[in-house]
Amino acid sequence: MAHWRPRGDPAMTRPTGKTWLLTLIVVATSGCVSLPLRDYSEREQAIAEIADIPDARFWADDPAAFIKARPAPTPGKSQAMLAISGGSDDGAYGAGFLNGWSQSGKRPEFTVVTGVSTGALLAPFALLGERYDDRIKAAYTTISQRDIYHRRPAPLALLSTSVATTEPLWELLNHYVTDAVIDEVAAAHRAGRRLFVGTANLDAQRGVVWNMGAIATSGAADRYRLFRRVLLASSAVPALFPPVIIDARAGGKPIREAHVDGATAGSLLVVPPGVVTTSGIASTGAELYLLVNGALGGDFKIVKGGILSIAGRAFTLATTSAVREQTATAYLWAKRYGAHYHLTYIDSTFEHGPPHKPFDTAYMNRLYEFGLRAGRASRWALAPPSGDPAAPANGDPADQATPNAGLPERPSLAMPGRALVGR
Repeated sequence: MAHWRPRGDPAMTRPTGKTWLLTLIVVATSGCVSLPLRDYSEREQAIAEIADIPDARFWADDPAAFIKARPAPTPGKSQAMLAISGGSDDGAYGAGFLNGWSQSGKRPEFTVVTGVSTGALLAPFALLGERYDDRIKAAYTTISQRDIYHRRPAPLALLSTSVATTEPLWELLNHYVTDAVIDEVAAAHRAGRRLFVGTANLDAQRGVVWNMGAIATSGAADRYRLFRRVLLASSAVPALFPPVIIDARAGGKPIREAHVDGATAGSLLVVPPGVVTTSGIASTGAELYLLVNGALGGDFKIVKGGILSIAGRAFTLATTSAVREQTATAYLWAKRYGAHYHLTYIDSTFEHGPPHKPFDTAYMNRLYEFGLRAGRASRWALAPPSGDPAAPANGDPADQATPNAGLPERPSLAMPGRALVGR
């Protein structure tokens, strides 16, 4: 026998489609994450500085600013510059290569180190030398996805600034990039060495180069936090990770800038030290090392129909093409002006294995070991790869590029798709 219930009894009421929609909106907006309210003009952005650190950064397309920030050339002494690219979990290759390079006994002390995205996380330790090799090995062989980010629930992600949050990555940065490490960067800066990190300013739509040594030596009360915030910003993949808000001042007005992954503006920040001078570009015999955490040729793969798969594949194509152009441009300028060019990247001899999730520990360990062997062998290409995607990185580079071919009359300092060089 059925039990009678009054009209409107919750047990007798089924939610309609409209009710479900309203419920979803209430739940989603209750946890909605958006950028903080920000209001400033283009003119204010143009004059904005970091409080108490006026030389903290400069636009990537401003050659005069780079000339001011670069180290002074030492007469009769060749300078070594290392540029480390982005590449997400493929940064395990760079970590392995640096360790192997140290073990070979051929790793120099760098005058300038630059980094973008995952390369920005490696860059401070590359500058400080092999005593930090164990630290970068641990950072790239013992972590997994949960140590980098937390995914938001799908309904919340649609109404938020990103698919995931980066609290785990921030904790990781605080663990590895300690105040003591930053103090050592400050000491290197005082000794005439430089550490530059690239981010992208979303508001201005321009690449930004951060002078990390200037931040470290500034004496500003929040210099340690700012140093780590810049590293976080350089790794903040748009949409996947939230933009990093960095406080600045335009005159007396506080403004809040939104910065994201430096690879958005250019995956490789190439600043040949000693090559650029105020009077022009001189032959100095500088050593230019490019460490690319990724492949430089296409890898065949059937794309699945999902939106994330298609977007990810397209992003990889865009960044790979940009890095190829950057490595080629850097080679041509190095040849014209007497710098010695060295390039390493993940070539076709690496077996990627079965599909894996981002920051898969087993994959990163295999890639680390591959990089370690390459570094021990000082496996450098002396020219960019040929058009053949299957060409190994350590092949004969003699005819892979033609010096000076197609060079513009004047170099560009823009990050996207170009080497960062200028007069």
